[in-house]
Amino acid sequence: MNLGLLKNRNFLFFILGNGISLIGDDFLAVGLSLYVLSLTGSASQFATVLAISMLPTIFLSPITGPIIDRINRKFILILNNMLRGAIMIAAFIYLLFNKANLVEIYIVSFIFGICTSFYQPAAMTVIPSILEEKDLVHGNLMNSIFDQICNVMAPIAAAYVYTFFGLKAICLVDGISFIVMGLIILSIKIKPKQDKNERKIFTSIADGFRLYKDKEVLSISLNAMLTHMLIIPIFSIGFPYLVKTIFKGNDINFGTIQTICTIGTFLTFISVPILNKRFNDLKALNITMYGMLGSISILFALNIIGFFNFITTSTLGMIIYLSIIGFLFYFSFATYGVFYTSFVQKKVMSEYLGRFYALLEMLIAIGGVIGSKLYGFIFDIDFAFYPVLIGCIGMIIKLLLNFMITENKKISVNTESANL
Repeated sequence: MNLGLLKNRNFLFFILGNGISLIGDDFLAVGLSLYVLSLTGSASQFATVLAISMLPTIFLSPITGPIIDRINRKFILILNNMLRGAIMIAAFIYLLFNKANLVEIYIVSFIFGICTSFYQPAAMTVIPSILEEKDLVHGNLMNSIFDQICNVMAPIAAAYVYTFFGLKAICLVDGISFIVMGLIILSIKIKPKQDKNERKIFTSIADGFRLYKDKEVLSISLNAMLTHMLIIPIFSIGFPYLVKTIFKGNDINFGTIQTICTIGTFLTFISVPILNKRFNDLKALNITMYGMLGSISILFALNIIGFFNFITTSTLGMIIYLSIIGFLFYFSFATYGVFYTSFVQKKVMSEYLGRFYALLEMLIAIGGVIGSKLYGFIFDIDFAFYPVLIGCIGMIIKLLLNFMITENKKISVNTESANL
């Protein structure tokens, strides 16, 4: 791991600010999951909150990409963080005197979804604009490690904060984290824009879609969509539902499991350098996906009656079992994410990254909405077999899609012929 990259002030400040912002995000994710489940006891209701937060990304992503590629990205990131911070501080003040209902949570989730549709694509373009291509794998690794350090601390802390102070305190922490991130970005030098041609907005939108005429770009994008449709909901919806509703665990039990799960992501500082030295990005992706498939398969043990009865009556057994699965999955998934991000940043030319990531976020949101509703419904009627089966099938499809990819030259858009 190239620690010399930390001498790059812009890179150092960005990963610090991004990590702080992630702590707030994790607090809100844990707080909302516990609050909605305590309010309804339903996996499908919690899934609806997640789905609503993704809807704006589906409809806005075709235009957010060209906007990000044309406008000062630093301005977008600062405005976005300050706006989200203001929303969370306002929510904190409201909750001091009122109790939130589902409709109000839906509204805030939708507004946050609008902000996210601009923020995520813009943030994903920052590292390629401040690092050389040869440093991207190590840069993404260091960013991932710092993010995961924050993720390790956040879930158990969020569970304690929620248990003793409620959802209002969660909103306060989240709001402060966004404001701090916005202030940090003020001191970072980011290239103001990448699209030098200054073409009309609709032409720029069309250019973004033309990127998907390349089979490799299409394949890696569908791969991401499948991840959020068929894999991630097992953990984002299934784990809180299993802990709180099936095994009758408390908030601290859930926070403990989440923390142990995220410790697995921290170990990418071991896995990424080893794989990067021995394999190219694509082979590393395949290896990590085998790990994800194996970890999900362990959930089939819930169908063994004797084992299920044991972890139902043993809180410690339940925590250990789910923690092992989550640890192995997130270790593989975090390693996968570093190589996935590096491959994309090498594959797509920098002036089109905003459009690519915006459309990628749209596909991820579509997958997330479908997956949230699908798994919310399935977990309410069967939590042990069908969710796990669907997850394993999803991983197999992801592997088959990855076999379609062959490393090639960077992808751009021919502005004369509009062909790749």
